[in-house]
Amino acid sequence: MATENPVESLQEEATCPICLEYFKAPVILDCGHNFCRLCVTQCWQGSDANFSCPQCREILQHRNFRPNRQLANVVELAKQLSLQAAKGAEGERVCETHGEELKLFCEEDQTPICLVCDRSKEHRPHTVVPVEEAAQEYKKKIQTHLKSLKKEREKLQEIKVTDTQRSWEHLKQTEAERLKIMFEFEQLHQFLREQERLLLAWLAELDQEIVKLQDENVTKLSKEISRLSEQISELEGKSRQPASEFLQDIRSTMNKFEEGKFQQRLEASSDLERSLSHFCQKNFAVKLTLNKLKDSLPLELKTGKGKSMGSDGKASVTLDQDTAHPRLLLSVDRKILTWDVIRLNLPEHPQRFDSSPCVLGCEGFITGRRCWENKSLVFLVN
Repeated sequence: MATENPVESLQEEATCPICLEYFKAPVILDCGHNFCRLCVTQCWQGSDANFSCPQCREILQHRNFRPNRQLANVVELAKQLSLQAAKGAEGERVCETHGEELKLFCEEDQTPICLVCDRSKEHRPHTVVPVEEAAQEYKKKIQTHLKSLKKEREKLQEIKVTDTQRSWEHLKQTEAERLKIMFEFEQLHQFLREQERLLLAWLAELDQEIVKLQDENVTKLSKEISRLSEQISELEGKSRQPASEFLQDIRSTMNKFEEGKFQQRLEASSDLERSLSHFCQKNFAVKLTLNKLKDSLPLELKTGKGKSMGSDGKASVTLDQDTAHPRLLLSVDRKILTWDVIRLNLPEHPQRFDSSPCVLGCEGFITGRRCWENKSLVFLVN
């Protein structure tokens, strides 16, 4: 029986039977066996009683163990001896079994061996070459693999650079499109704010004119009422006179009241009618301006997603894709309409809208009041 290597024996004694590595914070159980603190703790995890030794399976009544400082010192010595045994007198690795310099390389086992190993029964039938020769041969193979890996890395780096440049180009395009959209909507907002200011100013002028006309009409009517009151008082006083006195100058009295009969009241009524007519004309002009403003809005702001709703319920409308503007995207069932920032490459058609963002329906409404409904806007058409 071959004599055991002392270094190997020491390594076995310094090895944990659970993790098969050098002890880390070794502890000793009541049965005398040693383990890493973490290893034995994990083995006992989930157990509340009857703890057993992982090596001899002896049942322990209590879950307790003690640090083994002497074994920890032995582990450190074993590590140092193993490190020294792995080096020869000139700093070369030596055979762990025979302590001889590794001068040969076994092709079958793919490992360096010493001259004693080459004569042993284990390696006798194997192909063995000198270590330097084997190293040169494998270095050539490694160099070949290195060239292949470097070429593959260069290709991947080129792809990475190309993809990065392409991504930056796309980001530039999206940023340019974003700025364009922001600029267009800012212009639209400015236009809407200006139109709102003009229309509100127009309505303010109408309010002032209505109040002015109302005050003038009230003043005229008040004067007319006062004049009529005076005439009524005069006629009532005339009626209470004695007959002989009452009939004197009766003709001039009758002519006086008949000449101006309702004249002032008719004039006041005519002024009020003219004022109301003027107000209606201006109000109609404001409504007409608002309708023109709505007509000038983009199609998606007026139609939403292309869903039609009537006063008596929802109506299903199928859109005609041959008439859709190239930036209008229709769903598969041609029921939903969305605005696309990218101009679609659609086939030419004589009925297609090219300059205006419009689309026609395959069927229409003959009678009734209909509207296109949006989440924020609803516009009615008769």
